[in-house]
Amino acid sequence: MQRLFGLILQCFVLCSLVWIFSADALAIPAFARKYATSCSTCHVAYPVLNAFGKAYKASGYRMPGGEDKFVKVPPVSLGAPAWKQVFPKSLWPSDIPGGSVAAFWLSSQFRVNPSATITNEFDGLNELYILGAGTLGESISFFAELEVIDGGTIPTGFGAALPRAFAQYNHPSNKFNVTGGLFEPRAVLTPTRLRLMRVSDYLSNRYGMPPSGNSFSLSPNQRGLEVWGSVEGPANKGGLDWFAGLVNGRDAGTPPGAGAFGSTVAGFNSRLQAALAAAGRTNFENNSNKDFYLGGNYKIGGMGVLGGGAPTDELQQADNFVDNSVTVGAFYYRGAAPTLVTRGSREEFVRDGNTFHRVGAKIDASIGKGNILAGVQLNRDKIENISRNFDEIITLVEARYVLYPWLIPAVRFENLNPNFGKAFYRWTLHSSTMIRANVRLSIEGVVSRNSKTDPLRDFRRFDSGNDTRAQFRLDFAY
Repeated sequence: MQRLFGLILQCFVLCSLVWIFSADALAIPAFARKYATSCSTCHVAYPVLNAFGKAYKASGYRMPGGEDKFVKVPPVSLGAPAWKQVFPKSLWPSDIPGGSVAAFWLSSQFRVNPSATITNEFDGLNELYILGAGTLGESISFFAELEVIDGGTIPTGFGAALPRAFAQYNHPSNKFNVTGGLFEPRAVLTPTRLRLMRVSDYLSNRYGMPPSGNSFSLSPNQRGLEVWGSVEGPANKGGLDWFAGLVNGRDAGTPPGAGAFGSTVAGFNSRLQAALAAAGRTNFENNSNKDFYLGGNYKIGGMGVLGGGAPTDELQQADNFVDNSVTVGAFYYRGAAPTLVTRGSREEFVRDGNTFHRVGAKIDASIGKGNILAGVQLNRDKIENISRNFDEIITLVEARYVLYPWLIPAVRFENLNPNFGKAFYRWTLHSSTMIRANVRLSIEGVVSRNSKTDPLRDFRRFDSGNDTRAQFRLDFAY
């Protein structure tokens, strides 16, 4: 224990030195460089967006109300505007970013887990996210992310992935837009990529259905097409966001918690994965069906969803995290997944034998310096030739408060209640300290009442994220 306290003290000393010796500077990811502004223009604490940041994103990564007066790094023109007058006898003029489109996000962590074999460890700078984003002409934009992670294993600890890469078209009115590629669908209670708490993802976004062998989760990414749009409300306050998508779906192998429901469920998952491997799958799909989703959010009060009421003179405003408003939203997702279907006395592999649905509803309220999100989600799987449904009801409540622009505590409560097993819950406690606009120190802990003597109360069986633990994390973006 004395050694543990010593290591924690060293971590705090290191972070204090970073605070003391860091020079005053604005965050300089790609968009901050383009406008010569701070990360806090669009973020409460990155990656969490404030109202202006959401409007910027909804406008196709362009400044609400027009870019001309804010852009500090002009784009490179690809053709004179007069070319528009002779189209289609000429190319339509466009432009490309005039500066770098690359940005970097690094993180370092110190973990404390009393239940683990190694109870505490530093992981160095183990996560590197290389981000590329920009606009092309008047209506095209793009976003790409390369993720490099050191998993700490020997000898192949490093891994790289492309979790997001998409292009999008924004109509000048922003009422109808199209995104294509690899992206996180809007059909979630709250996005994985924009979460403040980083120890574990939302149960509503990542938990599968163990008894049906369905590993599908709503996040973090899908391959396909999404159409969406925004319309501001009366007096340019609040407004409507709508969306619909057609995507492959996700295949992540055996779902989390498959071993927590006894040998019958564990055996079913083993046989299903063996049958799927024998039948074949591509790197992107396991059946020919495409998943479909739709939904919308309506914001009452606050800044318009496309930036109505935003400042028109300077980007940097005091208390830009305040946006007194209430947003209500809902979504529906339908997909098909492979499973094993019993016909007579035979168990057969059927690529689309499981028709599943995900339905969610939420309320997101911002009052003064505080924000609270409450949501409920129903996950339902229906396997062919089985009369019963497999259901999960997931509830989520998350709150944060800006004590100071640089100090933001938060708390999250989640509960998963299945109709085929024991319910479980977890609390996540968090505090972010913005050492600089682009340097964040967070302290976070997961609290789950796990029992060492009663297996039914050991919620780690259902999800490894229920292990009680703490994390100190330092993030840099530049």
